[in-house]
Amino acid sequence: MQLARCRGAEVIAVASASKADQVHALGADRVVSRDADPIKALGENSVTVVVDLVGGEPWPALMRLLRTGGRYASAGAIAGPLVELDLRTLYLKDLSFFGCTWQEDAVFENVVRYIEEGRTPLRQPELSVVGDRDGPAGLHRQALRRQAGAGASGGGHR
Repeated sequence: MQLARCRGAEVIAVASASKADQVHALGADRVVSRDADPIKALGENSVTVVVDLVGGEPWPALMRLLRTGGRYASAGAIAGPLVELDLRTLYLKDLSFFGCTWQEDAVFENVVRYIEEGRTPLRQPELSVVGDRDGPAGLHRQALRRQAGAGASGGGHR
């Protein structure tokens, strides 16, 4: 969310009611309840990009949210790795699908540049890694520290 905000995107997040305030503080312009019907909340063909960590049963609604020419990126499958896709949705809406496990060097360089330039989300004083200290976010923090110690051209961030 924070990086999307740095790029000027309007961010709509899906979260439980108990996490809505935290998600909003991290940069979401709007938070839709996980229990809500996303089509009723946002409207069909209303979203340009979906970044999904969930997959599973909620997935078909995400395809209905995407407008023609939309982009879908998957970075996880918390609700399940198998989804059903009507190929007509893919080709009639001219959708693009992306996996998010590897990025070009320029992506990390942009993150460093955002931090150095002070380009940060409106409600967040700085870009931050969120999560448990020893969980996945804690590992990301350690990796960022190692990368920062290696210098901007130091590699090791893949």
